[in-house]
Amino acid sequence: MRVYRKTALVLATALAVLAAGGVYLKFGPGSKPLRPLRVGANQYPPYSMLSPGGSASGFQVDMIAQAASRLGIPLEWVPAPEGPDIAFQTGKVDLWPLLTVTEERGRVLHLTHPVLITRFSI
Repeated sequence: MRVYRKTALVLATALAVLAAGGVYLKFGPGSKPLRPLRVGANQYPPYSMLSPGGSASGFQVDMIAQAASRLGIPLEWVPAPEGPDIAFQTGKVDLWPLLTVTEERGRVLHLTHPVLITRFSI
């Protein structure tokens, strides 16, 4: 019985390594998206500002552009005056670089660890 358990463990480990290797080869470093990542932006100075011509600037724009550049990921900045929730629901954007974390967003979006924490008061 012990030999069977050891063999099963070795096989399970080998399958896990092969699966991880396949995922790494398919999606790991060097893989490129099939299309530019659509990043939502609206007027939220100084974090994001949209020019009349549609180009984006600001802190969050610079932060995401730098990370994407380092990883070789092409970006398309998408003006989304309707805000992130509707832009995600309609499939208009793939990413929104600066969001307030809420329980509802946590249920429907993948949220990363914060890169900026602010406090607002009146």
